[in-house]
Amino acid sequence: MENKWFNNPAKLGFDPKQSKIKEVFESDLARTLWLAIKQSHLTTSIFPYDCLRTASYLKENGVPETAKELQRVFDTHFGHPPYNFEFTETVLPYLKGEKTLDYVISQPKTN
Repeated sequence: MENKWFNNPAKLGFDPKQSKIKEVFESDLARTLWLAIKQSHLTTSIFPYDCLRTASYLKENGVPETAKELQRVFDTHFGHPPYNFEFTETVLPYLKGEKTLDYVISQPKTN
């Protein structure tokens, strides 16, 4: 079932493994954070770092059990509170590993 927050698979116009954010895509948690948040939220130039830092926190402390707890983690680590509860509720199963958020590399259209 699709959701209103992000497409699955996400469509990228570049190969992330050949870019400045390749480290983000080497971590399942960081990649999931990047793909989910980037599609529906404004981000800053330090967003990839925030994804890595938050993924590290989640790996060390465990993914929260509830969307409310995840919302607090997002508000603390991404610094743009408050994150929408419905968004955190939607992304939680992806971070828990119950669902997978994939991506495809789109090719430019040719005439």
